[in-house]
Amino acid sequence: MDSETPVRPELGEVVVGVDGSPSARTAALWAAAEADRRGSPLYLVHASDSVRSSAWTDADTVEALRQAGRELLAEAESAVEEVFPDLPVTKRLSGDTPVGGLRDAAGDTGTIVVGSRGLGG
Repeated sequence: MDSETPVRPELGEVVVGVDGSPSARTAALWAAAEADRRGSPLYLVHASDSVRSSAWTDADTVEALRQAGRELLAEAESAVEEVFPDLPVTKRLSGDTPVGGLRDAAGDTGTIVVGSRGLGG
């Protein structure tokens, strides 16, 4: 019988999707609490799907999407900092789809947190 204690896998980064909805704000605060509990940074991700959108829209519209995403990330960061002022937060604007952007940010070991309903259908 092996007397060694089983190795517990390390918990990955906490990654949360941000889209400006009330549900996403709640998810961001929950994710911040989890990251704080783990002693790890929080990653706020907004995926604008701008790469695919650029095939059928003009550059100004794509830039407007990206700017709106940057603003959503800044708002989420401010909400998190009010409650967790010492928590390291990284903002990430992805041009991928929401699923792709979150999976890319989380890698193989990250924990993805999302709200129950965003702004989309």
